Amino acid sequence: QVEKSKDGLLHAPELLNLLDTLLRCPSPFPPGFFHIMSIACSCINLSADTGLLPKKKNDDHIPIDTNRAECVDVTSGLPFKLILSGIIPEEFIRSADVEFNQIIAVKTLQYEGQLYEDDDAEDTHSEHGNGGLNLPIRHEPFSTTLQPCGQFIMPILCEPIVREGFYRIELKLGCRDVRCTEWAMPTTTPLEIFLRVEYYSE
Repeated sequence: QVEKSKDGLLHAPELLNLLDTLLRCPSPFPPGFFHIMSIACSCINLSADTGLLPKKKNDDHIPIDTNRAECVDVTSGLPFKLILSGIIPEEFIRSADVEFNQIIAVKTLQYEGQLYEDDDAEDTHSEHGNGGLNLPIRHEPFSTTLQPCGQFIMPILCEPIVREGFYRIELKLGCRDVRCTEWAMPTTTPLEIFLRVEYYSE
C-alpha cells in the first residue's frame, strides 16, 4: 500500500522492495499482487498548551530551520503539554479489517543544537561527555479513545527538559484494534514541532 502524502521520489524504494519480493516469490504470483491501493490520510493538528508555556523574553538566539513547523518556547526544567487532535477519515475506518477504537501516538525527542553562539564550548563538551543526550529518545505510546464520528483529542504530557537548546518532537500516529494490535496511520503532513528550551526567570 502506498501513501498519498508521499511524492514520486519517495515511492522508488518501496517499489524496488516490491519488485525484489516479487522476483523471490515462486510462481504463480499471488492474486492482486500488483494492485496498489491508496490509503486515506488523516488531517491532524499538533499544538502546544499555551497555559504551560513561558512568555518570550528575547530573540537573539541562533536561527534554526524548522521547515515551516511550529516553534514554541519551553521553560527548562518544567513540564509542558502538547495537544494532538483531528478526524480519522470514514474511508480509513471502513477499510480496516479489524475494528479499532483507540488512537495512539509515539513521541520521539531529538536535540537539534544550542541556543546562542557562545554556547559552542558547552555544547561540544556535552556532545563528548553526554553523547546519549543527542540521540533520539523514543517514548511509550500515548493513547486516547476514538469517538464514533471519527474525532479525537489527545493530550501529550511531556517531561521536563533540563538541558537548554533547540529540540524537535516528532509524533507517529497509529491505531490499536480490539486485539491490541497496533497499526501505523498516514497523515497529510508530518507531525512535528520544534522547542526552544531555555531557563526563564520571573
